[in-house]
Amino acid sequence: MTPERIARIREVQYLMFLRMYRAERILSIKSFVELQLVLRDLANFAEARGCSVREILEKPEGLDAYISEVRDYQCIPLRNWIFFLQGLDPTTELGFELPTPGQWRTLGERASDYQKGFKQHEPLPTRIYVRLINALEAELETIEAHISTVQEAMKKTAKSHRRYKAKRWQVDTIFGPVLLENHRLEALLTYYGCERSTQGLAGLLTVWQRIAKIQIHTFSGMRFGEAQSLPYHCMKFEEVGQGHMAAWIVGTTTKLNGGRNQWARWVTTNRQGFRAVRVAQRVADMIYGALGVKPTAKESDNEKYHLFVSTSYLPWKNIQDSINGEFRPSQNLHVLSMPDIVLDRLLPVIEPGDIDELDAIEPFRDWATDPEFAVGKRWSLKSHQLRRSLALYANASGLVKSSTLRRQLKHLADEMGFYYGRGSTFAKNFLKEDEKQFHKHIAFDWEDGDQEAQLLAFTRDVMNETETLHGPAGIYYDRRKERGEVLSEKELKKQLKQGTMAYKEHPLGGCTHVGNCEKQKGLRLTSGICVSEACKSLIGKHSAIIKVIQLQNAFVGRLDPDSIGYAMENEELDILKVTELQWRQKPAAGDASDQPASRAGVSREGKNV
Repeated sequence: MTPERIARIREVQYLMFLRMYRAERILSIKSFVELQLVLRDLANFAEARGCSVREILEKPEGLDAYISEVRDYQCIPLRNWIFFLQGLDPTTELGFELPTPGQWRTLGERASDYQKGFKQHEPLPTRIYVRLINALEAELETIEAHISTVQEAMKKTAKSHRRYKAKRWQVDTIFGPVLLENHRLEALLTYYGCERSTQGLAGLLTVWQRIAKIQIHTFSGMRFGEAQSLPYHCMKFEEVGQGHMAAWIVGTTTKLNGGRNQWARWVTTNRQGFRAVRVAQRVADMIYGALGVKPTAKESDNEKYHLFVSTSYLPWKNIQDSINGEFRPSQNLHVLSMPDIVLDRLLPVIEPGDIDELDAIEPFRDWATDPEFAVGKRWSLKSHQLRRSLALYANASGLVKSSTLRRQLKHLADEMGFYYGRGSTFAKNFLKEDEKQFHKHIAFDWEDGDQEAQLLAFTRDVMNETETLHGPAGIYYDRRKERGEVLSEKELKKQLKQGTMAYKEHPLGGCTHVGNCEKQKGLRLTSGICVSEACKSLIGKHSAIIKVIQLQNAFVGRLDPDSIGYAMENEELDILKVTELQWRQKPAAGDASDQPASRAGVSREGKNV
């Protein structure tokens, strides 16, 4: 290595030192890697020109030359470097003056264009979501049915390894096939796409870990790294009053503390989330057991024993050893690393209806030409898709056409709404302690999902509706559509976020009231008061009121004609009938002839006065 190259390495090391110890904000390891890669390329650029890194940075023409060659994905970290270095004292810290490059505006534009190109993780179409949840349940049932047999086989394998340690090859060439045959595991290994050997047995454990991890993502909304690094003892039940028990998964995240681990928790369900944790614990027991180790529940040992401990610790694999009694989690838990035979069971191929659903959620994205979402291709699952899908669909029950999916998510949606929804103690504590932390947790995605659900429902029910709308709010939006004054997606999102607008489904169509409704009180099942008092938030639809009348008719027919309940519900029915007639006779969206159906104009016997 030449003295000049060593000098450039020292320059890069010093700049990284400044970034670590002179910065106001702590960065994550990932961010430091991105910054270091920019310096590496800058040093290579300087070396190609036979000069130092400093000479490139302190001369505008040198910096401009580098900016013209830098790749798009490095524009953002390069701008961050320039911002940071210009903020240092050129005499006591940096050692030279860093000028503003002539290409500064161009660099900013390229950085902005690259950032705009980021695509939000797509939610799973509901058909694929249902298929995945059902398939995961079936896989967990299969694992639970065979795990005891595999545990016995693992004990025999560990015992055999100790016996033949001096001749380790015999474990697979002699003992392995016999062990698998004695425990009748050949068919199970084939079912999961694993080879018929003790190495295949270790591969089977990894496949089971991946399945359990996907289930945890599905029913908690955790990020990939958060689930990967879960401690062995991560389940916590907590009584929250009136006998209600909350199920929490407790782990660490680097998103809340500038890249450093911090304890966090995610609400889940005992039947779905904790079920996957228990399966993962039994798999981990086989790995720890082969080493003669038993994970303790002491708080000080939480980071020592991981739930998804790597199978490379198995004695017959002998790839790595524990360090001071600490075990690393598996680094091979990516969904798409599973054998195709397993992925085919979990993930269906994409159909045209799936693309239509994605198009309704993100109409400005060209799904039809994206090769990743080609019809006939197996869905490519990523853990963050599960996070967004949960936040969106658990909020948007009205958007979910599949009754199966609504049923599957109902309990978890109730729990998430209780803990993550606006006004919840959990969310308030997050905001009180550190608002930035709240924005990194699934709780924030939950609220964001609520806004997205309102946006999608409003777009479907109002902006894209071809049926004539009624009620004050319905007439208002129909008139805007007639004049071509359609709100943009950006403006809708802004109003929903600021709380100046809201939308939720309503028996008669939709409602734009912000906050709690003061009209809908008591045990009234229908919505006559919304039309009788001409509620300004009502978006009415003739097709909807017809269905409500049919249900109310059936309800009134089951009541005692002499009862007070009959009189009240029959009055409600008459109000709905009068309104239905008005809406049916309304010729166009611009006609302002909608008049409230007055309760005073309806007798107790249900006849018009």
